[in-house]
Amino acid sequence: MMRRGTRVVIGVSAAVGVGLLLSACEPGEPPPLFEVTTFADAAAAAPGDGVCEATAGEGDCTLRAAIEESNTVDRAQVAAPAGVYDWDLGTMVVTSNVQINWGAHSDPATFAAIDAAWSSTAVLRVEEGGVLAAEGLGVPGTLEVEGTAVLRRGVFVNPNAPVVRVGAEGAFVAELSYMATLGQPVRNEGTVHLVASTLRGITLWGAQQGPVVRTQGDGTTTFASSVLRGFCEGTAPTSLGYSVGTSDTCGLDGPGDAVGAIPHDGHFVEIIDIHLWYEIPLPTTLIRHRVPEGLHSCGGQRTTDLRGAPRPVGSGCDSGAIEFQSSDAPPWDGW
Repeated sequence: MMRRGTRVVIGVSAAVGVGLLLSACEPGEPPPLFEVTTFADAAAAAPGDGVCEATAGEGDCTLRAAIEESNTVDRAQVAAPAGVYDWDLGTMVVTSNVQINWGAHSDPATFAAIDAAWSSTAVLRVEEGGVLAAEGLGVPGTLEVEGTAVLRRGVFVNPNAPVVRVGAEGAFVAELSYMATLGQPVRNEGTVHLVASTLRGITLWGAQQGPVVRTQGDGTTTFASSVLRGFCEGTAPTSLGYSVGTSDTCGLDGPGDAVGAIPHDGHFVEIIDIHLWYEIPLPTTLIRHRVPEGLHSCGGQRTTDLRGAPRPVGSGCDSGAIEFQSSDAPPWDGW
């Protein structure tokens, strides 16, 4: 039976991929599979012995131990049951090719989440040469990318720092994901591509819009069918279309793009009390049915949204990570 502790949330989705041929998804001999059996946080007893366990002979496979064991082989899969995971030992590091709840091990409506209570030690780092492919992962902290990271149905919230930092040699792809922070949700010096995702930059208690993306150096940021609630800094992103935002600083000049007001009065869904959440926005005409079916993760292999609700509903998909449902009714409690 899984044990509860200080927590990280991991979730899974039935989506097939972001359409990119990354090494994390290459066919070949099946990689080893490490199945997490406890929500506790503890290091691997003997990394490299092919056994995921924190205590020799006990078979207590923690998320951290699974990642550490995966780092000792060329490619590995990690199956982490939905729930809330302890994160007591600081930064987790990916140096190899690690797939967490990816493909056959995904579930469209659950999350595996890490609870670090917005701690400065809540850092998941992908080193140069490392590849992380994760689905349904929730972290109240920061993802640092010096290698390659592909996130599907991810939720990253951190009021104290950027939720994603991409280095000059890093590449980050997010699909059907939600990112929010008091600083920039995304700080990019490398390559970032966002599809059907929602970025929210906020000041304290959401009184004003804050920055959502800062692209600096030789970094490039592109997005499609996404929602950007806030303004962009540095080099302007490039839109591939059907996105909406609240600022004309974000390069929203692609087909089907729009700039306008997006009300704060949405409904917040807590994954880990106030530390990890996502927002169901008001069903404004700016967002609703904007994305034609068959484009940018609308329909086809993408039939559910961030939370596992059907997508599309109606004539096209809503921009962003959430597809509004008739059951998403007031009262609204956003800020």
